[in-house]
Amino acid sequence: MRTAAGDPVIDSLCLEQLAPWLGTTLHRPAVDEVLHALNASVRSIFLYRFQEGRVLLLEKPGFRLRESFNDSSEPEPEGLLIYREEFIRARMYRDFLERVVAGARQAFDMLIAVDVNDAPITHADVPVFAFQKPRHANTVLLPDIDFLHANFYIPDTYRDTRTYAEKTAWAVFAGSTTGGRTITAADVETLAIPRLRSGVFFTGSREVDFRLPRIVQCESGAVAMMVEALEVNRETCSWEQQFDYRFIISMDGNGATCSRVAIGLLSQSALIKYESPHLLYYFGALVAWRHFVPVSRDDEIPPLVQAERKYPGLFGHVAAEGREFARRYLGRSGTCNYTRELLYLYRTCVSGPVQAHAGTAAQDLDASLQPIECGAHIQDIGDVWGWPGEWVGERGSGRAIEAVAVVVSGLPGEAVGWRVVLEDGSLSDERLGDGFCGTRGQDRPLRGFEVILAEPWAARLECLYSGRFIDGETVGPLGSGEICRSSSNAALEAFRIVIQARPEASRPDDGAGPMIPQRTAS
Repeated sequence: MRTAAGDPVIDSLCLEQLAPWLGTTLHRPAVDEVLHALNASVRSIFLYRFQEGRVLLLEKPGFRLRESFNDSSEPEPEGLLIYREEFIRARMYRDFLERVVAGARQAFDMLIAVDVNDAPITHADVPVFAFQKPRHANTVLLPDIDFLHANFYIPDTYRDTRTYAEKTAWAVFAGSTTGGRTITAADVETLAIPRLRSGVFFTGSREVDFRLPRIVQCESGAVAMMVEALEVNRETCSWEQQFDYRFIISMDGNGATCSRVAIGLLSQSALIKYESPHLLYYFGALVAWRHFVPVSRDDEIPPLVQAERKYPGLFGHVAAEGREFARRYLGRSGTCNYTRELLYLYRTCVSGPVQAHAGTAAQDLDASLQPIECGAHIQDIGDVWGWPGEWVGERGSGRAIEAVAVVVSGLPGEAVGWRVVLEDGSLSDERLGDGFCGTRGQDRPLRGFEVILAEPWAARLECLYSGRFIDGETVGPLGSGEICRSSSNAALEAFRIVIQARPEASRPDDGAGPMIPQRTAS
């Protein structure tokens, strides 16, 4: 079975999540009844109603808010409680799901349940969505909450501008003393919490910088003092500092270490990932020794670092492959594409009145924006990515774009091509499929670009794009096959591309009216 995404990685991930349910008979009224019962009894489970292009977060009757997970001084109120952190997470998923269905090929009309807890329900009689789970649980995984908290790791905080060769041949870990439960005195004495064990093991290491700057989840102040006496509670280490190292280590805390895996993959360092009983939605597509370096014991890491020092660049391919995987599947566009196809497949598991979906491939296309992600290699910054309708590059920054990439997950690779205007004013060869086109790594600015929709897709889709140039001129929107360049041949500073279905009743713009061809200078 293939999903409509046409991407074998997304196909595989969606089928993996719904495999426990594909062979079952799930009737919509009965499923909805169970979901309402879970909403009424489980604090961290929230219901979402997909209706007419909207996603509604339903009320939890009888529940009251409690301010914090961690405020142990606050007396436990009686009755059913929702922690504010969980309610915030629920609203974030509501906003994310609305973004997802905005690009859907057809309207959803269904109910789903999402457990937003770090330790969600593991087995239910009906499908329940979550963002992490232990192996063999039958919950269905959405992109994890840290994608939403961290704005898909787009902010500069998570941007690694150092090449692998520029980094120091060390490995680094910085995190809290979490370990899936409250830490007792016996846990400290026996080093039963994995992060405490590793912290002690790597004390004084010449290969691994292992830090636990936050002591949390201790049974008492006395236990916290016992942890402090282990001398693993070193000062914090920012991501900018961690990007100085060729290896970034990930090991579980209360569950899967959500952010460290994604940031490690997105960085230009190689990810070292401890064996884990916990899963995130994309783990099934990660390949050991290609996308990450697998370890199961502390003593396996120093030899890896020693080998890198002896043979510099030995693990550079792991860093590059991990980064490429993350760029393609862990950005905003990739996570939306996965979630959209997951919801389509989920709907096939639950029988009931569903809008008929039949017709030609042309009718099968997205009725609004195609799932497109655009990238640019920017002077002094590196690779950046954006999703449909957004400007890629910073207007007014004076930093030139050196390469352009276009990824359209909803269309075959040959459907969209693009060329760039080189420094001498000539056009590059046309690029198809995936990857950058331009002068990436050559410190030579581009002067413009062109996007080309091939037939038969151009008959039912339109491509609109604009460019902003260092001289202040904005050109566009232009249509497929038109070259976007400034009248003074200035360097390209930012661009945006939209691919949408015809007919064009109205065109998206920059917020100031219809999107019609124009040239302006500022």
